[in-house]
Amino acid sequence: MEKKNNKKIILTKDQVQIAIGKRKNCILEPEYPCTLCGACLYCDLDENKLCNNCGKCLDSYNTDDKGFVKIKVDKIIKQEPTLEDFYKQLGLEGDEE
Repeated sequence: MEKKNNKKIILTKDQVQIAIGKRKNCILEPEYPCTLCGACLYCDLDENKLCNNCGKCLDSYNTDDKGFVKIKVDKIIKQEPTLEDFYKQLGLEGDEE
């Protein structure tokens, strides 16, 4: 069995901007401007990996007295897929039939 590499992933400012877009203020500390440091993209439970939205951190904190979790949604992206997108998902791009 291979040992997992626990080396922290380092992101460039360009990579962070692609991931979070342009922001005026920091997500983690809204009173400060966003410096594209990328801290908002890392896992809360393992600082060596990027967040993959697994939800495990929601079980560990931020719950109310009934056990419900409050999360802040900062953006909802709704984009209707095109027929071309559907064909690509099915692996049918380039078929002429």
